[in-house]
Amino acid sequence: MNRSRTHSIVEKIPVFKGLSPDQVQQVLDICSERHFKAGQRVCSAGDESSEFFVILSGTLEVRTGAGVALAAIRRMGVVGEMGMLTGRPRSAAVSASADTTVLRLGKDDLDRVIEADKDIGLHVYRNLAQILCDRLRNSNAYLEQFFFTVEELSAKTPE
Repeated sequence: MNRSRTHSIVEKIPVFKGLSPDQVQQVLDICSERHFKAGQRVCSAGDESSEFFVILSGTLEVRTGAGVALAAIRRMGVVGEMGMLTGRPRSAAVSASADTTVLRLGKDDLDRVIEADKDIGLHVYRNLAQILCDRLRNSNAYLEQFFFTVEELSAKTPE
């Protein structure tokens, strides 16, 4: 993918919201583009977490270590951010469910850029917090619906 097209895409990705064009370029300079074929594993639960991925095209599927599907992350979404933020091992496995192109952003590289420009860190971490909060809110709504359904079914079950 050519650099100017990637730059215009990156400016629209929620995790980079609020960055100036110069800051976007600083982030792009530390990113590497990676390609995954459909079915290819990106990472496994328990792997070291030292990077996250921003999806440029395709879809990545997130599954628990037991194989339960958690999410399908599409264009402009991020995966791997939780482990990168906490330094803890990956909590889920990620595989490409279609041919997928991502930007890989390593924690050490990001830390160096943030050290040089704290404003980048403010925006990136604030945006990551927003993304994680949205996911938590969606998970809470799902769990609420699940428990409501279980309670409803148990009330209808004769003893």
